[in-house]
Formats: sequence, structure tokens, C-alpha cells
Amino acid sequence: MPPKVFVSYASEDKQRFVLQFATELRANGVEAWLDRWEILPGDSLVEKLFNEGLKNADAVIVVVSSTSVVKPWVKAELDTATVNRITKQVKIIPVVIDSCEIPESLKSLLWVRIHNLQSYVDELHQILSAIFEVRTKPPIGDPPSYVKERQISGLQQSDCALFRALYDHWINAGREVLSVNEASELVPSLGKDQFLDSSEILEEKGYVRITHLSGSGSRGIGILRPSLNGFMVYMRAYNPGFEDEARRVAMMILNHGLMNARTIAEETGLNLFVVGKILEWFASSRWLKLSATIGSVHIVSISPSLKRQYQ
Repeated sequence: MPPKVFVSYASEDKQRFVLQFATELRANGVEAWLDRWEILPGDSLVEKLFNEGLKNADAVIVVVSSTSVVKPWVKAELDTATVNRITKQVKIIPVVIDSCEIPESLKSLLWVRIHNLQSYVDELHQILSAIFEVRTKPPIGDPPSYVKERQISGLQQSDCALFRALYDHWINAGREVLSVNEASELVPSLGKDQFLDSSEILEEKGYVRITHLSGSGSRGIGILRPSLNGFMVYMRAYNPGFEDEARRVAMMILNHGLMNARTIAEETGLNLFVVGKILEWFASSRWLKLSATIGSVHIVSISPSLKRQYQ
């Protein structure tokens, strides 16, 4: 049985986009519900729209244009679709065809933006993939060794105490460079030898980076810095909302076109250090490319893989 999709739009957009778009949906196996095709003279608009069209829909496509965002009928349909999304997991797919203010209820969703209303093959495929729940994910491999055992594998209690204290400091201070003396003061309960042992264990695990200085009386340890591996382990162990934070960063890039770490941090309210490390993670996954200068991280290019990861 083909998926049923209700198309919400402003009448002004019917000829320039909606009719052809809905026709292409039907040609690709989607039962697109359009008022022009479903409502006949004498039919009740409310009965047809809300009790037949929206009520039975598997998904709702909201055509967002400079006209539709101010239409009361579109707002009423969107309100109903939002309730259905909460109560029975109906997918809402915003399709943006103009440069306009996005309704508040759609801002947390991934949009499909169509720049050319006469040619949108790639965007149509993206919409169809969302309707049919087609996800092009790579196969799941074995989990890394550090998550197979305890919360943080291979670390003793003293190691965990130092590990958490280091990353708490780096995140709150926003400064990655930490001298050995500053680091030792973060966990005063650790003796000198215990602190040095834990520091070297964390370096061996790839959880911190250490710059060794000749002549240092602390086994040559001079400067401690965070690593991407250590940051990811820390966030997944101690921050249950990390995946949601990463998604918020991705949405700022994909939906709003933000390309600077500081701007993303300001818009999301997230810590700048955290945003920078999330972008570094995205880059290490080849979802985007970065350019870093002193005090600033910029996004140079974005791979379609980032969109597919958070679709």
C-alpha cells in the first residue's frame, strides 16, 4: 500500500510549483493528497481536509513560501500535523521554496530547500527517501574497545578522576593548554606519583596529548591538551545529551548555513569548545572540511554524508 502524504500549501503556489511537485510524487509511488484532486463541489472543506486528508496521512509535506507562512489555513493544517506527529509519529517534511521566515514549529526539523522550481531532481529524491524511510547508512562494525567494558575501559578510579577533571576544565575554561602544575591542582587528592601515572595512562589511551619538555621534574611532562578521542569518550560517558547537541550543531550548518564555530556556539547556546570539538568530529568522519586559524574554526565544505547522517 503506497504511503499517503498530505500536501499543505498556499493557493498562490499551486501553479508555480505544487501541482507539478505532487504529480511527480504520485509518479514515484506516493499517494499525494491534494485538495484540488480530492475535494469536489459540495464537499465539506473541514471534513475533507482534517478528517480525511490529515487524519489518515503517513506524512505531511509543508510547502513553505513567503505566501504560505501567513496563510491561516496552512497554519491550521500545520498545527494539526504537529499534534499528529507527537501522538502517532507522523513525519513532517518542510519543503522551502522561497527565502522567508520559517514557522517556529518547523525550525527543529531538517528542511529540503528547492532553489530552482523547474529543476529539483536531487531534492525530490531526498524527499522520497524521507517518505519511504530509505537511509543509506554504512554497516555497523564492532564497537571500539573503550566501550566494551566499563564506562571508560582500562582506567582505574584515579585515572577517571583526572580524566573528568581535565575535560571539565577544558570545557569550562575554553582554553586547551594546561601546564602540568595547573593540571595537578585539579585533583588535589591525587599524590604526585599517582597524578603522573594517570597522566601517562591517559596519554597511552589517546585520551590526552602531552608535550614533553626536557628538564621537567615531572617525568618530562610539560603541557597537557585534549584529544578528539578523549573528548568523545568524555562526552558519551558524562553527557547524556551529547548526541542531541551534535544534532543541533548539524542543523545550524544544514538548515541555516552557518559556517563558523563561534557563530554556531552563539546561536545554539553551546560551549564554544564543545562546538569546536563536534566540528572536529564531523571532519574526522569526512562529513565536512575545516579551516582553523588562531581563535577561529571555519567550515570550508560540507559532504552530503552530513545531511544523510541527520536526515
